[in-house]
Amino acid sequence: MYGPIGVYIEKGHVSCREGEKRLADALEGKGTPLQTGESRYQGWVCGGQMGHYFCRKPFPNANEEVVGEACDFSGVSCPARVTADDTA
Repeated sequence: MYGPIGVYIEKGHVSCREGEKRLADALEGKGTPLQTGESRYQGWVCGGQMGHYFCRKPFPNANEEVVGEACDFSGVSCPARVTADDTA
């Protein structure tokens, strides 16, 4: 594991709490493994490795997406969580 994960809402109207839950579920190994190395859980497809993670819903035409970035590397700190609406 790579320490704290910064959560970003990339697409859609997903709350930070929902984004955190989806990424946590994926990191805990919940879901059905897919041949691509990703997993499907409650309508979301999640994947990633080495400190870079994502969850998308629905797949393949994602209209909701959250991204998790490890932020405990030397000299890097966790960013504030920002929703897609806040960045427009």
